[in-house]
Amino acid sequence: MKKHYFILPLLLMTVTTVFAQFNIRETYSFGREHPVTAFELVSTDRWGSTYMISNLFHPLNTDSHTSTGFYTEIERELNFWHGTAFDAWSLHLEWNGGQFATNTLLVGTQYLIHNTDFSNMVALGLYYRQPVGGHNASVPVQFSIIAVFHNIFGVTGLHFKDITDFYGNHTVWTVDGKEKETHASLFNLFELWYNVGRHFDCPNLNIIGSLELGVNNEGAYHTGIDFMKNEGLTATTSLGIRWDF
Repeated sequence: MKKHYFILPLLLMTVTTVFAQFNIRETYSFGREHPVTAFELVSTDRWGSTYMISNLFHPLNTDSHTSTGFYTEIERELNFWHGTAFDAWSLHLEWNGGQFATNTLLVGTQYLIHNTDFSNMVALGLYYRQPVGGHNASVPVQFSIIAVFHNIFGVTGLHFKDITDFYGNHTVWTVDGKEKETHASLFNLFELWYNVGRHFDCPNLNIIGSLELGVNNEGAYHTGIDFMKNEGLTATTSLGIRWDF
């Protein structure tokens, strides 16, 4: 599960001014079959940036296939060498975890590609990944791609984001009564949001939709006795509103 948003802190490492943004999203997850509330904070300073997101799940009933609880992610990008030959590189520190996601520590580096006004940005990350209390991966590495494009197709207020995480893990699944091990996972999140409030003097209001894909993703939307259904390919969509403060 991820992350991740109008301006990503991961992509602001070359910004030297102080900046902060907070937003709340209320969406309905069609795969989880219940609403999800997300609180997101972006903050930058001359030493880099901080990012935090917390998802709260609100099951409409107590069926075993519905998820409950929370997921939280905290990241810090360190970049205090602006103006040097390594300006596009930052150090990445991260913790993420939750009720149905293994607590994980990540440390590594990230490289930023952007246009002159930061309206289109791509960040490439390579991290050492260490689960806490879970199975250690045979290859404890994560490769991430984050892409953000604003005002796409020439439409003011229409924005797109893609997050792709490919990482090594060690998961034992019980499928048809037989154990199956996997050693790699893929998480992919596509988001599209539109600033609908700009049409009636309410620029804080956005409508947002997403497509979440996973391959052997432990943190996908199946939980409880249905957890093993996360083995292989999973897909879910969501739709809702986002309020920018």
